[in-house]
Amino acid sequence: MSNVTEIDQRGGMQETSYNNKGIGTMYQDRIELNPKICAGKPVIKGTRIPVSVIISHLAAGETWKELITGFPELTEEDIKAALQYASDSIEHTEIMFASK
Repeated sequence: MSNVTEIDQRGGMQETSYNNKGIGTMYQDRIELNPKICAGKPVIKGTRIPVSVIISHLAAGETWKELITGFPELTEEDIKAALQYASDSIEHTEIMFASK
């Protein structure tokens, strides 16, 4: 799988991951990267809710229902997309350890 950052007509960026068959993952229509919104952090499209905020709330033990109550513009599909985006980001991050 590879990540491709695309620039839309408004100057915003959208990162899409493609599997080996070239099919975009489920978050391509829900996650947006735009340097004019939240300093370019990945957000739920049409909102100013960063993916990292969703992940942090879930990590703190909030349920999906509580998260949607706190952020009524979110849907379950948005949360799934945020989780998939975070997973793919980690999966494609290379970690290099410093030698002693």
